[in-house]
Amino acid sequence: MKNEVLALLVHDGTDLFDGLEKHLLNIQAETCHARNCSEAMAALREAPLPNFIFTSVALRDGTWADVLDIANMNGKRVPVIVVSRVVDMQLYLQTLERGAFDFIVPPISQVELGYVVRTAAWKSSAQPATVVRLLFGFIREFCSPFCLSLLQEHQAALKPTASVSWSRARVTAR
Repeated sequence: MKNEVLALLVHDGTDLFDGLEKHLLNIQAETCHARNCSEAMAALREAPLPNFIFTSVALRDGTWADVLDIANMNGKRVPVIVVSRVVDMQLYLQTLERGAFDFIVPPISQVELGYVVRTAAWKSSAQPATVVRLLFGFIREFCSPFCLSLLQEHQAALKPTASVSWSRARVTAR
């Protein structure tokens, strides 16, 4: 059975995305790749449309801002998550102000990535059943008994209305 959650990874083949792709596959998200903005545009013209896009800061034929523009072409609003090698607060704020869904700096923990992915899938065109399946895949793969107890303890802080600010707060705390 084909996965219902699809992530487009736009990068030039650097090792920055190796761990990210492994984590995505472990939580039942299918991945496809584009090496530059042109390939990303071609991928977004084909069905199915990805639920979210992870992009490098710089590509051979553009930047994260170009990928964001491509993701929003023709009324499509695919959440874009910018992946950087370094913590750069100015770039972080610039990406969010411009409309990126999130900004991450690997290595990102499995819990943090799962949270970003679930929230991005929820905000994309994914059906609720798909998001629930992704959530259970994430819990099954990554949550230890300790992690599950922490999630239960802090359940109120993880409400969907607080999701984006919680995710962004984790990035700024690094």
